[in-house]
Amino acid sequence: MFDFRSVHSILVDRAVRNEDISYSELFQSLGMRFSRPKVRGLCKLLGEIDSAGIEDGDSPLAVFVVRSSDRLPGEGWWESRSRYHGPRDGEQAKRYVKRLQRESSRYWKNQ
Repeated sequence: MFDFRSVHSILVDRAVRNEDISYSELFQSLGMRFSRPKVRGLCKLLGEIDSAGIEDGDSPLAVFVVRSSDRLPGEGWWESRSRYHGPRDGEQAKRYVKRLQRESSRYWKNQ
């Protein structure tokens, strides 16, 4: 359903610019309509992208995909980030996500 390289390319572009992208914006960029079943497939792919990146020594990219409502990643992303044990919404979560996005952005700008 999703092309690994296309999604990866979009996320690298967002990382270089240090700009997040909502799930619906990502679907639109891929020429697809947003739907809940497709979100599950996309989330699985995001996990695969980050896992492959970790194996290659790359900085994570899934942190740039956020909900449009609060600009925070979805629950699946939080569950995979076992090092963070704070709230998954609110200002503390936003600071954590922004820090990770800045770190990842610095990495991708130098690639």
